[in-house]
Amino acid sequence: MAARLLLTVGLLFLVGRTAATGVFPDDITSPVEAGQEARDTIADEVNKLETLVEMLQDMTEEEESDISAELEDPLVDGEEERGVSAELEDPLVDGEEERGVSAELDEDRWVDGTDDNLSTEDVSQEVQDSITDDVKEVMSALEGTSGPRRVCEHQRLSINCPAGQQINIVSALYGRTTRTVCPSGPIRTTNCRSPDSLARVRTSCHGKSSCSVAASNSVFGDPCYGTFKYLEVSSTCIRPSGPRRVCEHQRLSINCPAGQQINIVSALYGRTTRTVCPSGPIRTTNCRSPDSLARVRTSCHGKSSCSVAASNSVFGDPCYGTFKYLEVSSTCIRTPVRSASACEHQTVTLRCSTGQRLNIVSALYGRTTRAFCPSGPIRTTNCRSANSLARVRTSCQGKSSCSVAASNSVFGDPCYGTFKYLDVKYTCICKYQ
Repeated sequence: MAARLLLTVGLLFLVGRTAATGVFPDDITSPVEAGQEARDTIADEVNKLETLVEMLQDMTEEEESDISAELEDPLVDGEEERGVSAELEDPLVDGEEERGVSAELDEDRWVDGTDDNLSTEDVSQEVQDSITDDVKEVMSALEGTSGPRRVCEHQRLSINCPAGQQINIVSALYGRTTRTVCPSGPIRTTNCRSPDSLARVRTSCHGKSSCSVAASNSVFGDPCYGTFKYLEVSSTCIRPSGPRRVCEHQRLSINCPAGQQINIVSALYGRTTRTVCPSGPIRTTNCRSPDSLARVRTSCHGKSSCSVAASNSVFGDPCYGTFKYLEVSSTCIRTPVRSASACEHQTVTLRCSTGQRLNIVSALYGRTTRAFCPSGPIRTTNCRSANSLARVRTSCQGKSSCSVAASNSVFGDPCYGTFKYLDVKYTCICKYQ
């Protein structure tokens, strides 16, 4: 009997702790972590409960009904009484009040600040909503780009990144393209944007850990007089790699994984210390080419790999008679690859947002499948113009928009008698001045 009582107390304790921790794990953890910890905790407790149930059943099979009566409380709405094992397996049914032993648990288990009047179903929904919001934030972080931040005219927009990361401005708009944002002032047009939007925000924020920009005509100019404007910015937080350095007369190479592009954060050609590349003459350590960043960005930005010579022929000679070096900090960022296609005799149009330029990834004029543009004769699906990429790049690379005709007059005829198409893959990358 003593053993049976101890096991019963153990069951009561474990049922209560399982019910409490199943919905409300340690409130020190975040909601995302809490979801996993709750599942792990419940799994452990269920195993313990099953073991105790088996022991009780082995010891007192003949007295099972008595034990059930001791553990149970009156049930809600006159439902039939259920045994101990049923209570352990299903202490809550469809959001109803806790029954049996669970009803005796202290209400102190609720998380501080939770409304005592909330039902278990309501609280569970609140926890699920909280977890869902945090999951969205995590997914946004994994994808790399935060949703657009907006402030109305005369307000300030702030951006902050975690320690060790830097702001990368993806796009910016000061003006108005919709009536739904900041509708409280006069709206004469929704076709309004400052051409300096991206450049101004990048000047204030790019490469910093935090920044603040005023949504003001004094910063961006007034692109649409008499219309109440707003500032909209999309950004990412990136972790720059450690600076790469090569001495004068050498070459510096940068490579990113497939599907990612180089983002140049900073560059220096010159000398600011004696400890780097000390093998040549050093007359000064206050030396840098003013074109350092622009030259490296021109060679590398938006590409998957690049190589730059640490040479006066590239950067000029900022300090005659001093042995210099090239130092570059960069990141690899994931940029979505876009696609545009058109059948023969039609035109492909490519377009990037203000402040971005086209980077042509691939191009095909010909035919490699029967599924696209099937309306004309198809004699072969092994057909491509050898100069497809070169022709599209000549027409589009580095521009904000372009149009290319899917025509033999542009690419030649790689497969006579076959109805062809033009398929272009491209990205939009930062346009640095």
